[in-house]
Amino acid sequence: MVEWQTAQQTDTDGFNLYRSRNKNEKRMEFLASIPLAPIDPLGGGAAYEYTDEDVRPGKKYYYWLEAVYIGESNTELFGPIGPVRAPK
Repeated sequence: MVEWQTAQQTDTDGFNLYRSRNKNEKRMEFLASIPLAPIDPLGGGAAYEYTDEDVRPGKKYYYWLEAVYIGESNTELFGPIGPVRAPK
């Protein structure tokens, strides 16, 4: 499971999640688009989680999170996070 939390989500449209078997982002594959969770009306953040069910038991994976901003083609990539070992 991949978990993250935002401090605020101003101008954020959502997130894209990617993974790879190594730290090389050139080999990462798209996993999912994650819509924004309900946020604090005062501009606060939210908590997120994603369960990657298409993994090989016991193998290690790296994950990247891409923030997608409203009305822009601008994104911001975070990561890698890992290695995360898939449960056996």
